[in-house]
Amino acid sequence: EPCVAVLTLIFAWDFSDDDSRGGFIGDLGVARGEIVTPGPMWRDVLVQPSTIDLFYTLYQHTRSHPPLAHSVRQCLVDLAGIRGDVFPDDAARQAYFEHTLRRALELLTEKTDDSESVDVALILQRLLTNFPPGFLFGSASAQQHMEQMTAFTCNIMVRARGTEDVAWQEALDHVLELWSGLSVSLMYQEGGEQQMAALRGFSCRIFRSFVDKCMREAAQEVEEWSEGEEEHEDRSILEERLTAVGCIGRPLAADSVHLVSESLVQRVDGLASVAAGGENPGQGQVHMVLEQLHWLVRVAGHLLADEGEGEVPCVP
Repeated sequence: EPCVAVLTLIFAWDFSDDDSRGGFIGDLGVARGEIVTPGPMWRDVLVQPSTIDLFYTLYQHTRSHPPLAHSVRQCLVDLAGIRGDVFPDDAARQAYFEHTLRRALELLTEKTDDSESVDVALILQRLLTNFPPGFLFGSASAQQHMEQMTAFTCNIMVRARGTEDVAWQEALDHVLELWSGLSVSLMYQEGGEQQMAALRGFSCRIFRSFVDKCMREAAQEVEEWSEGEEEHEDRSILEERLTAVGCIGRPLAADSVHLVSESLVQRVDGLASVAAGGENPGQGQVHMVLEQLHWLVRVAGHLLADEGEGEVPCVP
């Protein structure tokens, strides 16, 4: 435990050239951020493969001790946020990225619990935010890594069922930020078309998984709702997720629009056929379909356009 405490303090240090700003983040009012920027003097200590392996091996040995395991996972998160001139060149950055990504994905097993999933999702989000997309696509194991991340993301969407699943909901936010950030980076990156093509199949699966999640939760919400009951989730969080999913689906708009359109038509036609047959659909069934249509329309809106903040939408 003392060793882990020392390692945590190292990552909490404000690596500044200005002596007047030096100190421990948190102790001196310095906000602990997403980026750790040690200088070249830390090169032989923090960014070597042996150091990464040491931390991940240490975590494997502390898994049975939750408080200590959590502290070690925070160190793993910090390792994913290292950047700056601690790396001598892009080759060193690429090697560090690949090694850290591989070790992080090794944590994903059938025994991975909710708290571990949150931190693994955060590690992946930090890595993909902190390093250029080219590092992921330039890896010889790029397809394998993206397959693992996609399966992990889809699993999170199934596990994050409601507001009571706090850890899974947090993990969901991290992976949506990961994929949306990757999509946006490639959209605005010169020559990113080839990488976007490689990402397409994975993005389609994630977009479909989110739509399926919305349909399940719409049905669940109708079943659990009672008059006067407060809304189940923070609407601002839902808006952020819809925005992220819109960014994921927009580069493959033809596929995404087709999926949403197909889902809309399927539900409208279902109600119409019931009515045409002279049947009287139950009130619960109607409410469920209307709730699902509501979410499909909202997904479609975020897919086609960014939300206008502080602006009055006008017909072009």
